[in-house]
Amino acid sequence: MDNKKPLMAHWNKELALLWTKNLPPCRPSWSEMAIYTKYLRIKQSQYPHRRVKLLILGSSAEFRDWGHQENMDVTIIDCCKEYHDTIEREMRHKYREERLVIQLWQEMSFENEFDIIVGDLVVGNLYPEEIPPCLQRISNALKKDGFFMTKSFFRDENKPIKSYEGVILEYYRNGITYHPYPQLIYDIAMCCVDKKTGFLNFNYMYKETLKMYESGIMKKETFEKFQHLGWEKDMKFLFYIPTFHQWENWVAKYLEIHAKEYGIDLYSKSFPIYIITTKYYKVVNTKKSIDDVKCHLKKR
Repeated sequence: MDNKKPLMAHWNKELALLWTKNLPPCRPSWSEMAIYTKYLRIKQSQYPHRRVKLLILGSSAEFRDWGHQENMDVTIIDCCKEYHDTIEREMRHKYREERLVIQLWQEMSFENEFDIIVGDLVVGNLYPEEIPPCLQRISNALKKDGFFMTKSFFRDENKPIKSYEGVILEYYRNGITYHPYPQLIYDIAMCCVDKKTGFLNFNYMYKETLKMYESGIMKKETFEKFQHLGWEKDMKFLFYIPTFHQWENWVAKYLEIHAKEYGIDLYSKSFPIYIITTKYYKVVNTKKSIDDVKCHLKKR
């Protein structure tokens, strides 16, 4: 990693302008935000007399709006102020007070500070060797009863690998009822990711998509939905996609998976939202349950 450029170094003003053209699952959907809100309500019920402290990994407009709308104490950690400022044009709650920390996630040094930490596609913007230490820092940043909630692209080793041609033909065979991006992006990514390294090259994905169009397999109106996303230009970088097994093993080193929640979007079965807690969280809950049982027995 010594001589590698951080994957997040590509997130600049130009990429911010391109990113606004992306759709869920690469951005949080309304049904996914409802899941995050479900766990926010738990924190608000636990601490009704103070503001919930939120840390956002990256400058996602959806999470920032959510934090301000719910009157949370919002902190953002992003390695690029230019990206943060540019993506603000997508926000409904502009110019609200928030703390911005310009730093790589894997270098943050918060201690026992946040009730909730959220971030979409966090894993994809880290090299494999950076993920365990980043999770350790997330664990350190969480309050003992806090939640870390995230989703990303993960590979399912139990599912057969589809061909790109097969994915497109199945899409047309089933009838076009949705925008192709949410419906196809997961399968396209799985077709194009390097199975040995786990890295997805956006430029390669564009070339494969162009082949589908030029060969007549992908229709023009479908191709146009992917043509202006910048895969062949400003998104000429790698995105990491580990397997579910790899990810969950890394999480287990420093944290615990409390639950996997699913939205109601057409892609949701492939994109669980991981609700992750500190290891201490479950110990406390277990002890509380035992104490409740003892109290009940005494009363009897």
